[in-house]
Amino acid sequence: LRSVINLRGERKEPWFKDEGAVAKTHDVDFYSVPMTSGSLPSPHALRQLVHLLDTARRPVLLHCAYGIERSGIASAVAVLLAGGDVKEAREQFGLRYGFIRGFDDHPEILDNYEHWLALQEWPHTPDRFRHWVENDYVPSFYSARIEPLDVPTAIAKGTPVILRFRATNTSPKPWKFRSKRKKGISLGAKMLLLEPGVNGLTGFWSNKSARRLRGRLRDITVAPGETVVLELRVPPLRKPGRYQLFVDLLNKGWFPFSAMGSKPLIFELRVEASKK
Repeated sequence: LRSVINLRGERKEPWFKDEGAVAKTHDVDFYSVPMTSGSLPSPHALRQLVHLLDTARRPVLLHCAYGIERSGIASAVAVLLAGGDVKEAREQFGLRYGFIRGFDDHPEILDNYEHWLALQEWPHTPDRFRHWVENDYVPSFYSARIEPLDVPTAIAKGTPVILRFRATNTSPKPWKFRSKRKKGISLGAKMLLLEPGVNGLTGFWSNKSARRLRGRLRDITVAPGETVVLELRVPPLRKPGRYQLFVDLLNKGWFPFSAMGSKPLIFELRVEASKK
């Protein structure tokens, strides 16, 4: 071996440190790509994987925890970069590797790439795959454009307020909003009180001032290119000051779209002792 690509990202467990130390002892390059079991890779992680497969010294070992999901994606990418076609890449998701169709959605990455090729009326080439990864890859439905509709710049202390936003589905997949808690997609936000003396929006945030806000849930489906108007209730804030809000869509009530490369809406809201 000349290179090892760990697909589990940097970890605090002892094995991660030990693996890096053993690789260094044997003059083997050790890399980490942050991928999560059970979900498609983020655009950043997929671009990093392509770069490493293009540049890492051979022979290279790819591994995750069980060699099924993340290793399947990485192996399929390696096949495409080596000149194999999509059909050959799909063979990396087979029962012989422990992959059971219907339980795992990871071949979706090949479905999306194949759909993109069909729209362009192009056959696969390694360079076209690289272009798709760099410019057009969207992991499933995780892409949104969020715009403010009814968002004040200041509110009175102790007064709840409803904020309204328009979200546009910029992904290739439909969004499914569900009324049941932690099901489907919902609107959420993280709100941070800016520390006194911090100039602008680039200071250190206080973890004690962080809040999670929940939006109203509805049973609707939003197709690619369609928009939906969503509301977000800000609870009464007792402490005056400048707050920064990060508004994002969440999957299953906790996983933010921004973790997959989508851009959240970030703005400042002032809480005043008495509204002017």
